[in-house]
This record gives sequence, structure tokens and C-alpha cells, in this order.
Amino acid sequence: MSPATVVVGLILLLFILWSLRSYIKRLRTGCCGGGDGSVRPADAHASHYPCHLALRVSGMHCSGCARRIESTFNSRPGTMARVNARTGRADIYTMEPLEATAACALIARCLSAGSRGSLLPRHCVSLKRRSSLSK
Repeated sequence: MSPATVVVGLILLLFILWSLRSYIKRLRTGCCGGGDGSVRPADAHASHYPCHLALRVSGMHCSGCARRIESTFNSRPGTMARVNARTGRADIYTMEPLEATAACALIARCLSAGSRGSLLPRHCVSLKRRSSLSK
């Protein structure tokens, strides 16, 4: 074998090993790299929040995507979120009314921070809204 063939073979072997390692990591942690950096809300009881916004979200590919969205909302004062990647539903509970467009913008930032690109506005649809606040 010529030295050029050996070098090309080694480069291909390294590429295959790197690809296999990346694939195994994705199987373990999801498409976003996972990790358990989830933020818990200060109050986890949905009944304590007077406003509820339910959104249908596409673009979540794993539980890591859902966890990232939950953590973003849970880190805001007076807000709690429950997100299910399988159903594509995000339930956001707040102390103050939250517009669907503002919620969708936060979700778009969460998903664009992952490895799957950004969320287009048509991928975030308001399902229902409830507010028990008096005006």
C-alpha cells in the first residue's frame, strides 16, 4: 500500500469514529444535547396562576427542546410552563396576561438556540386562553 492510501484510510476511519460518537451522544441526550439544566418554577401549582395560554408548537424534536422551553418560561417571575414534545403542546401559566405572540417569540428563541434552526410564526398556534383577572 502506498502512504497516500494509508493516510486517506486513516482520515476516513477518524471521520467514521467521530460520526458514530456523535450519533450515540444524540441517542442518549436528544437532538439538542440535552443536559439536566432545567429550571423549576417558584410555584408549581397551575391552579395558583390566574392566566393560562395553551400553544401548539412544532419544531420540538426531543425532550431537550421541551425542557429548554420550560426552563425559559420557568425562569421568569410569575410564570410556569409545562411542555410536551410528543404532543407539541405548551401550557403556559402566568400571573399577568401574556400575549400569544410574545410567548411564541420566546419559544422561537429557545428552539433557535438548539441545533434545529428557528421556529417560524406559523409553527406556533394559540389553542386557548384563560384569564381570571378582572379588568
